[in-house]
Amino acid sequence: MSRRPFPSILTARPRAGSESGQALVEFLIALPVLLLLVFGIIEMGAAWRTYQVTTNTAREGARLTVLPNADETEVRTAMADRLTQGGLDPADATIDFVCTGACFGSTRTTGEGAEVRISYPFDFILLGPIANYFGFGGSAFGTVTMQTGFVMRIE
Repeated sequence: MSRRPFPSILTARPRAGSESGQALVEFLIALPVLLLLVFGIIEMGAAWRTYQVTTNTAREGARLTVLPNADETEVRTAMADRLTQGGLDPADATIDFVCTGACFGSTRTTGEGAEVRISYPFDFILLGPIANYFGFGGSAFGTVTMQTGFVMRIE
C-alpha cells in the first residue's frame, strides 16, 4: 500500500484568467466611499464642536447678563473672548440680547428672563462641494447658520 499525498496538493489546476489586479480594483471602488465616510465624520465633529462652543458662550453671556450691575460692553467682550478661546472668530458671530424689559441698566426688572442668542455660520468644507457636485446641494450642505440661546432670570 503506497501512501500518496492528497491529489489537490500535487496537482494545481490552471486558472481561467489572471486575478492579480482584482484586489486593486476592489480597493479603488471602496476607497472613495471610505474616504467620504471618514471625512464626513471629521466634518460633523467640527460642526458639533462649533455648536458646543456657541452654546457654552451663550450660557456664559446669559450668566453675566443677569448679574447685578451688568454692562453690555463687558458681556460682549467676555463672550468674544470665549468664542476666541473655542477657536471661533467673534466677528462672524451675531449676538442678541432679548429681555422683557431692559437687559442692562437700572431700569431692568428683577426676576424677568434674559435671553442671549448667538448665530454662527459653519462651512462644510468637504461635504458641501461633494454634495453640490452630485446634485444634493441646497441648504443642507455648504454654509449652515447655527443658532443657539440661553435664558436666565435677572437677579
